Amino acid sequence: MLYKSLIWSATTVSNTGCLNMLKRLVWVYAIFIVGMQFILMQVFSVINNKDYVAVVERQGSYTLTVAKTRGRIYDAKMRPIAGGYPQTRVAIAPSSIDLAAFKAAVPEDTFEGMKEFLNKSYPFAFTLPMEKLEAEGVTVFNTETRYGASFPAVHTVGYLDSTGQNGLTGIEKAYNDVLSNASGSLKITYQVDARGGVLAGFAPEINDTTALSKAGVVLTIDKDIQAIAEEAAGAYLGTGSVVVMEIPSGDIRAMVSVPGFSPLSLESVLDNEDSPLINRSMSAFDLGSVFKLVTAAAALECGIPSDTRFTCNGSLQIGTNVFTCNGGAAHGELDMEGAVTHSCNLYFIQLAQQIGGERLLKTAKVMGFGKSLVLAPNYESSAGKLPSESTLIQPAALANFSFGQGELLATPLHDAALVGTIASKGIYITPRLVDRIVDAEGKTVEVMRSPAAHMAINESTARELAQFMNTTVLEGTAKPGKPEECSSAAKTGTAETGMKKDGKKVLQAWYAGFFPYEKPKYVCVVLAENGKSGGRSGGPVFKQIADEITLFEAAQKQAEEAVEPVTPTDAYIVE
Repeated sequence: MLYKSLIWSATTVSNTGCLNMLKRLVWVYAIFIVGMQFILMQVFSVINNKDYVAVVERQGSYTLTVAKTRGRIYDAKMRPIAGGYPQTRVAIAPSSIDLAAFKAAVPEDTFEGMKEFLNKSYPFAFTLPMEKLEAEGVTVFNTETRYGASFPAVHTVGYLDSTGQNGLTGIEKAYNDVLSNASGSLKITYQVDARGGVLAGFAPEINDTTALSKAGVVLTIDKDIQAIAEEAAGAYLGTGSVVVMEIPSGDIRAMVSVPGFSPLSLESVLDNEDSPLINRSMSAFDLGSVFKLVTAAAALECGIPSDTRFTCNGSLQIGTNVFTCNGGAAHGELDMEGAVTHSCNLYFIQLAQQIGGERLLKTAKVMGFGKSLVLAPNYESSAGKLPSESTLIQPAALANFSFGQGELLATPLHDAALVGTIASKGIYITPRLVDRIVDAEGKTVEVMRSPAAHMAINESTARELAQFMNTTVLEGTAKPGKPEECSSAAKTGTAETGMKKDGKKVLQAWYAGFFPYEKPKYVCVVLAENGKSGGRSGGPVFKQIADEITLFEAAQKQAEEAVEPVTPTDAYIVE
């Protein structure tokens, strides 16, 4: 009985515990359901409460970059060459715009170009070919772009990588750090909803730091002279180069390479067989008879007088090699001036035998040949090439070298330095391209200095060479380049390259001179790649440049003289 009583008692206790536990579970579940209903009601209340929605929506913003700028590259007169080209950019908020009114206000092709952006919510920027536009949801900015449709000195300036942030060639590369550090931007920040639509009632915030990009690099290039040189090169040269250098400073006022290119469409010239991306002004070519000026200088410097005479019979045998003058012409008996005037190869071959290879090579080096000309950090010309002293022991090699053939290679800049030395009374000055670095206010931060000038040849030697060159313009091979508006002095060259194109010999035609003859101010070197002759191919380019610069400067001077000085009246005088 006791055993059965215990079992009944245990069973009763167990059933009572389960019932209590079940009751507690029902209460917990009920409380959970009530709590969830309360939370859902609160969420629903927030969603439908406009004040809450506005608070949340105000927390979203979107910043649009309208324009990016980079430090400028200026000409010698502080006129922008790269950067500073006016451009109208618009910031458009599609969610705020009246599409019909906007379409009627802009050119049709412009509207078509931005259609895909107008179908989206987020604001976007677009270049607009108009300066004024009044429309809801549109903000107009008069800003700038780096490159115009056409601009000067493209090879000198260079171009940027695909990001538009780093220079790949030219001054863009040489001064990449300076120009990058002067970067600026124009940004506009909108308040937007979750879909990116601009919220009404909130004025966008504009942040404009593009003025920082007025800092940059000032070149010695003069845009007016550059334009004159580019026009002349375009008129007469298929491929080639023009360098205009002012003396005695050595400042490069124009540096042209043709054909040109646009940094806005580099891909269009990549397969061009004329290689438009090459800067021919800094590339080495066969030089030819312009080098006869060096041979003549070496002779005069070692005491060989200019009245030394040799006879040209049209051909001359040196060892097993037969050398001729152009077309086998026989010039007869000539002195040094006559030999320069008529560009007689055989005279200079015989003259070089008296000079010797060692002395001739030394004179070439002191005139800057055989070394790179540094125009900026990591921006220098080809060194070209000089034969070695051991090579010039061979009579045929010395003969070739005497009139600019054989192993000799030089750039148009080397030629400009040579002619500049003669025009500057024997003082060699390294061509100079970069003048200074400026800050955003135009104040000079750093002046760029060239290597010190040195006396390369005696003044008397330079004077005689200049006279030879003047006679060459008046009576000799340089006559086709004789300017009408000023006097000049020049030497021509027609160099054989050993190459053929379409079955014909490829010749490099040179015309190197200075003007005016009496008071030299400008050196001008023309290279007509694959030209006919120095006089015929390069002469017209030199002539046009010399005439136009002379007329341009005369007009400027006249305009300055025509301006009457302002005389202050008593009303403006302060005691």
